[in-house]
Amino acid sequence: PGKKEGISADFRTTDKLLYVFTNNSQFEPMKAYNPVQVFAVLECGGDFKIAHRKLRQMGYGNLSSNNWYSTNTLK
Repeated sequence: PGKKEGISADFRTTDKLLYVFTNNSQFEPMKAYNPVQVFAVLECGGDFKIAHRKLRQMGYGNLSSNNWYSTNTLK
């Protein structure tokens, strides 16, 4: 936070989470994002309904009555 240039983040392959530290991006700082959340932010303007539909069209997920994505982030 407070960094004027560049973006600071880390992707942990063990739990597949992107940890964003900077406030210089479209992500909220000091939060973790799973791959679906990253896709929603980068490709769908943060709209999880659009992200869900696009990912289904791309062959991800399964057809069930349960939502397979989460809008929760870790602190």
